[in-house]
Amino acid sequence: MNRRAWIGKPFIGLLLVGLAISSAQAEPKISASVSATELSLNDSITLKIEISGVQQIDGMPQLQIPGFVVQSAGQTQSFQWINGQTSALIAFNYVLTPTKTGPIQIPPLTLSIGGQNYSSEPINIVVTQGSATQGSATQGSAGSQSPAQGAPSQDQKAMNVPSEGLKPVFMSAEVDKPRAYVGDQILLSVKFLRQPGVQIAAQPQYSQPDLTGFLVEPLKQQEYTTSIQGVGYVVTELRYALFPTSEGEFAIGSANIDLALRQASNPFNSDSFFESFFGRTQQVRLKTRPIPITIRTLPLGKPANFSGAVGRFKISAKTDATDFEVGKPFNVIVNVEGKGNIRSLKEPFIPEVSALKRYESIPNTTVNNDGKYIFGKKEFKILFIPHFS
Repeated sequence: MNRRAWIGKPFIGLLLVGLAISSAQAEPKISASVSATELSLNDSITLKIEISGVQQIDGMPQLQIPGFVVQSAGQTQSFQWINGQTSALIAFNYVLTPTKTGPIQIPPLTLSIGGQNYSSEPINIVVTQGSATQGSATQGSAGSQSPAQGAPSQDQKAMNVPSEGLKPVFMSAEVDKPRAYVGDQILLSVKFLRQPGVQIAAQPQYSQPDLTGFLVEPLKQQEYTTSIQGVGYVVTELRYALFPTSEGEFAIGSANIDLALRQASNPFNSDSFFESFFGRTQQVRLKTRPIPITIRTLPLGKPANFSGAVGRFKISAKTDATDFEVGKPFNVIVNVEGKGNIRSLKEPFIPEVSALKRYESIPNTTVNNDGKYIFGKKEFKILFIPHFS
């Protein structure tokens, strides 16, 4: 029996919920576009979903499209105010990696507002086998020798202090390397620094940078103290593992944070007690500088069956049976583990055997994001049933 027969069934479409709708006058619209409608099994395309007429969406939509591995690649948002009319455009970007050949349809994506549905048009994609064979027996480590791979020195990890000098609060953003290969991890670190005596009156509102062109894996938030030029700071550090999807010149956008700082009262002011009790605040917006990034294509000489995995991986395989009989199913279990973009790993290539009927594999991914690099394990369980050839 085919344990994955449901995979081929049509996907009914995505219902986007959790919308915060304001008084925008334009009627909501949703559109979807892709960077290409034909690709090979070892390529990827970018899907962009644009939503207008809605000023905010709570959370990035999680897509499930049969025939593709879907990974988020950031979002952008813009507003316009013309003659008292507000218009907004929110764009979500995704990278789609095919898991099979043939025609595949991206179904209509549906937005529900006030009981009325707004849908994009379906998109037809053709995936060809290409010149390479699906998967890789080693899931090789191509690209692991990229420039500036080593850990940064203490001097390199120094904060990007504002040009006008140290401030009670400021932000900085930096990457561990300005150049990388396609698929190679870049570590982005966004830091919010404040002196211990600074009081924050309300929950800060953080907006992450525009990361279009990268697969994004948020890493664990770090909290610690440091000293800069003899001045103590409390640091909140947000880390992102970025995996570039194509070559070219890119820019990591600015991160910003809006916060309310509580101002110190004047001890010589007769009203200082009331100022201290009720609090006087100052609204502050902090912003990081954009970071230019150069992404290069992988060097020549990669294996013919290279599947695009960049990192350090090892592979093992076993079966869950020792006795094999005609009509009796068994599983081949393949484990790939190591450091790199674990989620995008494709199923290793297994040659066809005429006496075995093969069914769809069941992948299971475990990712650890506690440190500076993404690492983990991806298991592929593939069902076989022996039969007379």
